[in-house]
Amino acid sequence: MNLTYHLADFGIDAEWHFFATSHGKTACDGIGGTVKRAVARESLTRTVGHYILTAKDVYEFCTQKMNTRIRFCLIDESEIKAMGEKIASRFASAKTIPGTQKHHRFVPTAVGQLMVHMLSRDDGRVVRVGRQNASVH
Repeated sequence: MNLTYHLADFGIDAEWHFFATSHGKTACDGIGGTVKRAVARESLTRTVGHYILTAKDVYEFCTQKMNTRIRFCLIDESEIKAMGEKIASRFASAKTIPGTQKHHRFVPTAVGQLMVHMLSRDDGRVVRVGRQNASVH
């Protein structure tokens, strides 16, 4: 259900693909590993009491010290809580897709509706993932 709201929430189209273990790696995996390694190295070289221990510390280090074109953002607890409440109401109106584990690819076609594919490139079929008469934001 939440995937069907991705465009409305973030202004970006999204799809969900499930892969076997260790498959489906993308550039994000390498970038994330590089950032984590740089943060850990920096934290280990700092004096006692100035370690990188919080999300804010990581954000400040990355935006001030890393010479990169990666755009970092810091999401505070109030934003996470607000999104959690929004997601909870969405999930309350969601319904299970029969045979979910047999599907490999999920593509939103409208709010509350997905195109599901057994394989990444098959024709797929449209399913409703929201209960009728549910008001979800």
